[in-house]
Amino acid sequence: MERVVIVAYDGVQPIDVAGPHEAFSFANDALAERGRPPAYELAVVAATPEVTSGSGLRLGATTLAEHGPVRGGSLVIPGGRGARRPVAAPLRAWLADARPDRLLLACTGSFLAAAVGLIGTPTPGVADGAAPTPAGRSPFGRRRVTTHWRYADNLAATHPGLDVDPDPVWLQDGPVWSSGGVTAGIDLALAVVAADLGGAIAQEVARTLVMYVHRPGNQSQFAAPVWRERATDDRIRGIERALAADPGGDHSVDSLAARAGMSPRHFQRLFAQQTGRPVGTYLAELRITTAQRLLAQTDHPTATVARLAGFGSQESMRRTFGSQLGVSPTAYRSAFARPDPALA
Repeated sequence: MERVVIVAYDGVQPIDVAGPHEAFSFANDALAERGRPPAYELAVVAATPEVTSGSGLRLGATTLAEHGPVRGGSLVIPGGRGARRPVAAPLRAWLADARPDRLLLACTGSFLAAAVGLIGTPTPGVADGAAPTPAGRSPFGRRRVTTHWRYADNLAATHPGLDVDPDPVWLQDGPVWSSGGVTAGIDLALAVVAADLGGAIAQEVARTLVMYVHRPGNQSQFAAPVWRERATDDRIRGIERALAADPGGDHSVDSLAARAGMSPRHFQRLFAQQTGRPVGTYLAELRITTAQRLLAQTDHPTATVARLAGFGSQESMRRTFGSQLGVSPTAYRSAFARPDPALA
């Protein structure tokens, strides 16, 4: 069983603590349902028995002294306002002394990891005035990492010893895993679960968390969100229902405008105003999410999925998945298909 230690501190983003914790905990539950032993032993550790998150939520924790140093296992460093500020000396020293086998950085947790010298080459004065770790002495050295897109430029400027990529939802560079903004820490934890225990367990955890889908790491942080604005105009709402019912149908602007009883020009303007995106963009996003659902939840051949989702051909769907999700439809299904209960 692997020890997973999640650090907490004043100013932490609470979802960066709770999200990965629940993902790993639900993975243990999924294993228990299969009669298998748990894979993760979880601990939340802080300098004090209680910390106050950036949103004011108070979190209980095991103290540094009670837990002792990290040797092996996985260390999770969450993000939050506190990660971008000088940290207290006891926590700084404890983190600098940590030697996990795997380092998981959620959101802006990469700032704190770099500041204490776990990754990259620390910049003098960043870690609460501490002397930087000598160049090349960081346990994990120079790494490619991501962080919340809003702070990526600052991370790169403050810690030139890192290769900062602002785009991915999450990425892995050897034993260092990092994630983008806020909820991406859950995606990161699911990716670790998938690597450790397989895609079926990770997908079951995602469903338990009622996540829309476990996002591939190289999907952009700027990709279309799963939440989309819903129309208030009855005519546009009717079009949304029609598109969702048959994304592979004939949905030219002229045909949709006629169904809504409007001129094409007025329809396009109202649709974009009501949904926040042009008709073509809306339909493209719908077709991708429809294909994802069909690949994960049915055993339809990929040709059938492509037709039902409105791609027209397997090749068109393959190109779209490659450009938008960074994986092929076959690879997506392999990773995220609902497991057969008889084989679970």
